[in-house]
Amino acid sequence: MSRPFLLQATRRAVCPISLRSQGLRYYAAHAAASHTVSPSREAGSPESSSAAGPSSVPLDAFSDAAVNGNKGSLKGSDGKRPRSKKIKKASREPREMPPRTSRTILDPFEDELRLTSLIAARPSPLTLSDIERYRVARKSRQEEPSYVEEYNQLVDALCRAFSKGQLTKFARMYGMKVGPKQKKIDIAEDIIEKQWQWPSLEEIEKQKRERTEVVEKLFTVDAPQLFHILGKDGADLLQLSMDYNVHVSLVSNPLALRVEGSPGSIKQLSRHIHSLKQSIISETVHLPSRTAIPREMLQQISRTVNAFIENIDLNGKVKVYARSTQALSAAMRFVVRTDLTALALRPRPLLSFLSQKLITSGSVMPFPQSYSFYPFLPPQSMSVGTNAAGSFRVRRVGQWLGPDYAESSSLQDRALSAGTGHTYDIHGDAAELKQTLFDGSSDKEPPQTVTATIGHILFASNVPKRHMSLTPPLQGQLPMSRILEWIATTHPKIQFIPRWDPSPSY
Repeated sequence: MSRPFLLQATRRAVCPISLRSQGLRYYAAHAAASHTVSPSREAGSPESSSAAGPSSVPLDAFSDAAVNGNKGSLKGSDGKRPRSKKIKKASREPREMPPRTSRTILDPFEDELRLTSLIAARPSPLTLSDIERYRVARKSRQEEPSYVEEYNQLVDALCRAFSKGQLTKFARMYGMKVGPKQKKIDIAEDIIEKQWQWPSLEEIEKQKRERTEVVEKLFTVDAPQLFHILGKDGADLLQLSMDYNVHVSLVSNPLALRVEGSPGSIKQLSRHIHSLKQSIISETVHLPSRTAIPREMLQQISRTVNAFIENIDLNGKVKVYARSTQALSAAMRFVVRTDLTALALRPRPLLSFLSQKLITSGSVMPFPQSYSFYPFLPPQSMSVGTNAAGSFRVRRVGQWLGPDYAESSSLQDRALSAGTGHTYDIHGDAAELKQTLFDGSSDKEPPQTVTATIGHILFASNVPKRHMSLTPPLQGQLPMSRILEWIATTHPKIQFIPRWDPSPSY
C-alpha cells in the first residue's frame, strides 16, 4: 500500500458510529500508519510532521485500545519489544479533537444542520399569488380531447404543491365554502371549476352525451300557436329546424309538433317555443257586416297581415291573434276594411241609364245604340278579396266613322247632366233612381246622404278559373235589352271596381 494513500486515509474524518461498529478496521489502519511513518521520522523526512497530523490522533476509546494492543505485537530488530516511556505517557494523556474544516456524507451533523436551517427559515404567510401561479393562461376547448388531460394535470399539480390545509385557506380567500369532510382533491377541483372557470369533467361528459344521443318530444300547440310557429309557407319552422339541428313533424290528432334531436337542442327549442307562446296576444273584433268571414278568405287575410284570424260565431265576431300590439292593431284594421269591401261587393239593385228609351223587339229608334263586352284589365292594384281576372265590362260601341256620332254623343251627355234620360232594371222595366235607393226608408228617419263613385261594373261568366278566356260570354254588338236579359237569366258574378280618374263617356 502506497504511502500517500495511507496518509490520505488517516486524514479522513470518520464517523464515530462507524468507529464503534468497525474498530478492527480502524486499528489496522492506525497501526499501519504508525509502522510506516516511524522510519521516515527516523530518517528525518520533512513529511513526517505532516503525516502525523490531526487525523492520526486517536478519536475515542477504541483508538487507545488499538495502541495498547500494538505494544505486544510490534518488535524491534533484536526480536524484543521496544519499550518507550514517552510513548506510554503520551498514550495515557487525554488528547483534544482538532476542529473540522469540512463535512462529508458520513458527517453525523449534516442532517441536524439541514433540519435546523429549515426550522430557522420561517415560511411567509400564504397569499393568492402563491396559487395563482398555477393558473393556465390558455387552455384547450372543452370539445377537444386534450382538455381532459390538461384538467387532470392541473389538479395533480395543485395537490402536489399544497397541503389540504393550504388549499382550504386558498378556497376561503376566494370566498368559497369548504366542508369539514371535503377531500383535498375535491377542494382543488372546486378552485379550478368555480374560480378559474374550467368546466367540470362531468359536465363535459353530459354535453357529449347530449350531442350524440337522439330523443323525441311532443309539443302540444293550438291553431294560433302553430300558425306563428310555421310562419309564411312554413319558412319559420324550417329555419327553427336548421338553427337547432332537429327534425320537426306535425301531428294532427291531437295538434302537436313531434321533434327529434339531441337533448340539448330540444331543451333550447323548448325554451323558444315557450317564449313564442307567451308573446301571442289576441283581441275580438265585431265586423260591420255582422256576418262571418268566408272560409276561403281567412287564410288569405291571415297570410297578408301575419296574424291568425278565426270566426268565433256566425254573427261577425272575429278573434285576431298576433305577436305584438302593432301587428294586432294593423290586423284588426285590415279585417274591418276587408269586411267593408266584401259588403260593397254583395248583389245590389242593378240599374241601367240610357239617353233614349230601351229598344225592344219591334221598336225602331232613329239613332240605335249597340253595346259589347270588353275584357277588363285593372289599371291599379286590387284590394284583398277582389279578383278581376276573367271579367268583362259593357261598353257602348262608338260610331266614330258614322255621320251621326257627334249627335249621339252630345245627346247622351245632355241626358246625363240634365237628368232627362231613362233608367231601367235588369228586367227591362222603368225604374226611378231615388225610389230604388231609398226603398224601405220612412220619413221619420234622419236625412241620408248618397255619394256616387265612378268606376266599372264587371261581369264574370260562371266558369271555373282554370277555363278563363278572353272570349266574352256574349259576342258581337248587342242592344242593351239583350244584355239585361242575359243578366236576368244567367245571374253572373257582378263586382264594382272604383276608378278615381273618370273615363270618357261613350
